[in-house]
Amino acid sequence: MVRRGLAIGIVVLGVVSGVVALVGLGSRARADRFGGLEPSPGANVLLITVDTTRADHLGAFGGDPELTPNLDRLAARGVAFLEAQSPAPITLVAHASILTGLYPYRHGIRNNGTFSLAENVPTLATALRDESYRTGAFVSAYVLARRYGLDRGFEVYDDDLSRGRQENAGEVPARRAEVTVDSAIAWLDEVAGTGEPFFCWVHLYDPHAPYDPPAGFRERFPSDPYSGEIAYMDSEIGRLLAHLETRGEADKTFVAVIGDHGEALGEHGEQTHAILLHQATTRVPWILAGPGLPEGGKVRVPVSAVDLAPTVGWLLDVELPDATNLDGVAVVNPSSERLGELVDRSLYMETMLPRYQYGWSALRGIRRGRWQVVAGARRTLFDLERDPRELVDRSASDAAALRDLEERLKAVLEIDTADAAAREVISESEREKLAALGYLGFSELERHDPPDPRDLIGAHVHMERARVLAARGLSEQALGELDAMLGEDSQNTSALGLRASVLTGMGRLDEAAATLERLIALDPDNAQSYRSLAQLELGRGRPAAALELARIGGAKRGAFGSLCAVEAAALTSLGRRDEAVSLLDERLAEDP
Repeated sequence: MVRRGLAIGIVVLGVVSGVVALVGLGSRARADRFGGLEPSPGANVLLITVDTTRADHLGAFGGDPELTPNLDRLAARGVAFLEAQSPAPITLVAHASILTGLYPYRHGIRNNGTFSLAENVPTLATALRDESYRTGAFVSAYVLARRYGLDRGFEVYDDDLSRGRQENAGEVPARRAEVTVDSAIAWLDEVAGTGEPFFCWVHLYDPHAPYDPPAGFRERFPSDPYSGEIAYMDSEIGRLLAHLETRGEADKTFVAVIGDHGEALGEHGEQTHAILLHQATTRVPWILAGPGLPEGGKVRVPVSAVDLAPTVGWLLDVELPDATNLDGVAVVNPSSERLGELVDRSLYMETMLPRYQYGWSALRGIRRGRWQVVAGARRTLFDLERDPRELVDRSASDAAALRDLEERLKAVLEIDTADAAAREVISESEREKLAALGYLGFSELERHDPPDPRDLIGAHVHMERARVLAARGLSEQALGELDAMLGEDSQNTSALGLRASVLTGMGRLDEAAATLERLIALDPDNAQSYRSLAQLELGRGRPAAALELARIGGAKRGAFGSLCAVEAAALTSLGRRDEAVSLLDERLAEDP
């Protein structure tokens, strides 16, 4: 494997007598080199991505040392990046950045469910497969299913969730860590005798809400099931790492553990993640261990998840395709003389979900050293060195820092062209599933003056509760939460759509129809509203009205062809069966 010059690599670790130096967020960085580290061509790579895991819940990152003993041991024999940042607190978006080294506006995935990685975007897996690596991926949740494009480059992409758990319709289909780890171990055993190096990616989803640790861990953490999920996940990571030891692979394997995003747990009013851009959800754990890396390294310089792919490329002496155009850098490359270049670097982050789900403003942020700005309908500035929990907005008192970061963010906005055009067409049933899971709004109404999600986070919490209650059949309570949300945001089409669905399920069809008519008045171009009202009219025994609505909705935004089925049902109810069959045959001929 010949390296053709990864020009973007920058040293991030100052080394004194072989020990990684601690570099303060705002300090002038050391110029020391990284202890003479050299690449290890042909080494194996085990990438473990831990979903929804707060960095401060790992002992090596300041958390309870009894919670994550296996991850802490891994950190003790490698390097812990204490200030790693996620480019987006959303699973698919963050994983696309981890695997491509690109920010979301470059790789084109902006949300779960409705985007797919373009065929022309190279990944770490495609690069290593080209270098004759055996490649296997083992994911634990529907949001990373192969249809979203991350399977490219993997000879095995195991997204089989048949042994998963999904107690309610409003939960993401997922499987526990033990099932995923079992599959990964079986594949590792299969490739071990080939003599070929491997790249194995294991994604673990357990700490994601709703928190439900398995027996043993549930009892250990009766009042803190989120920590119970992390402890359980850590035990399964320990089992996977022990298997590498047993097979004699540990000494020739780079192990990277990185989070996709954190979990708010009530900070800034957010209960879970994806709506706000605060350190509770954007700071992630990143541990890197393997041949030649120093033991017990702790790095405080801010880095990003986009740095993982180029870092692995450098460690293996494999040049990633189009390497000079990556957003990430190789953070263990000793070729640079100045660590300060990394300290001065801008790290980008975003969440587009408030816009897609509610019509609120998207949030975008830039971090540079100690400072971070987040911009939506308004801007906030935080000094993360003095105020790591972001309690004091310094936009008025530190105007120079604000101007600097605003200019850097403006430069990103000027080149951000990857938006709705990258969205893939999905079926109506999948769209409804994603909407129920909170990854997609009932419509994507463009508001003239969209509100800032930081001002309406309480409304979002009502919506989260409503989804859970509705999925569990607690309809009256769900309606109470929805009405509370609409009291804060009367134009929220997602809340109106769910309200109509709940009322329909309760048999309160007149109220449901009135809610849908209100929804259509707010957003008259959304096909989904017409479809729902047409189905409701069928239920009320009014097929002529349903037929008219289905035909109107078929020409609206996001129809996906699904209204043709409603139209056919209405025609059948009107005794026009031949027309219904002809309509369906025509549609099936267009899209089998």
